[in-house]
Amino acid sequence: MVGEPQHPADAFSLWLRLWGSRIGRRVYWTPRVEIADRSLLDVGDDVVFAHKVECFAHAIKPGRRGRLVLFVRRIRIGSRVFLGAGTRIGPGVRVGDDTFVPILSDIYISKRMEAAP
Repeated sequence: MVGEPQHPADAFSLWLRLWGSRIGRRVYWTPRVEIADRSLLDVGDDVVFAHKVECFAHAIKPGRRGRLVLFVRRIRIGSRVFLGAGTRIGPGVRVGDDTFVPILSDIYISKRMEAAP
């Protein structure tokens, strides 16, 4: 039927869209992917989320005078991206098109990761 999910991963993409995420076409979600802030995620087309990828669009960090600051930024993942198993993505991260992220990568607050030339 038209408009119905064809694969279980499509159902997860649909569910994330209902939360406010912007999810492209043909995104493959493996088990145990964690999306902590569902309304703050943009994903392009043809993206693979490997096992145990974690996306956190918020972080608490020390500010001035010892106070804690809540840092919240949208995560943007381009098209044709592969996110290796165990990758952790922080708030404000931008992963460019055609990028391969190796396993167990930590991409810290507001960092950009682009494809190798």
